[in-house]
Amino acid sequence: AVHLIVVEHEAAASVGRLAPHLVEHRVTTVRPANGDPFPVVADRDDAGGEADNQVDGVIVLGGSMGAYEEFAHPWLIDEKCWIAQVVGAQVPLLGICLGSQLLADATGGRAYRAEGRLEAGVLNLHLTDAGQVDPVVAKAGPRVFAVHGDTFELPPDATLMARTDDYQQAFRIGSALGVQFHPETDAGTAIDWAQSLVGPVLDRAGVTQSEFATQLRDAEDELASAAHNLFAAWLDGVDRRITTPG
Repeated sequence: AVHLIVVEHEAAASVGRLAPHLVEHRVTTVRPANGDPFPVVADRDDAGGEADNQVDGVIVLGGSMGAYEEFAHPWLIDEKCWIAQVVGAQVPLLGICLGSQLLADATGGRAYRAEGRLEAGVLNLHLTDAGQVDPVVAKAGPRVFAVHGDTFELPPDATLMARTDDYQQAFRIGSALGVQFHPETDAGTAIDWAQSLVGPVLDRAGVTQSEFATQLRDAEDELASAAHNLFAAWLDGVDRRITTPG
């Protein structure tokens, strides 16, 4: 069975639309803010693929903290070291929003506070040439939901897969894929966020609560369909990796 590690940074930023994709797999949820330890990861070839605790894939979710806020959240130091180990062991990793920024930070890039106009709402996604042929990113759909106060510089060895008009949105580095947007988040959750976690982002983006809610509700079916295609494609890649000899 496929063993997935899901890293949850806060309860409000949970698996969302990922949930139905996870039910057929063995999932260990790690909550680093609660003191949960990160599991040991090893290259499947080195481990022989037989160990009960073998980590086959990792999903790093979002959160309202910054990837660089180690003083306020000391566990971020351990998490970034662990993400680097995951990538070094060639274990598939999907980093979403904060997860993508942590991935960039952990592999030689940099996460930082975004200046100027922020993104909050449903945005057009522009795939690079690499993104158009990527088995996962190509499933992201023409529009995505994004809301973020931070952004990232690409690691030196990364390949940009997609961007919106103003920000980088997806990249690959080794076995890992980072997406700045939120395929896992449904309209109801996003609207709840706007009234709490990400209210200041909406203000800096110049988007009202009403505009934000209308965009998300109108696009719900389109975004949900694309998200399920993206998650299915990513998990298919995890499955293929553990069933392909060598």
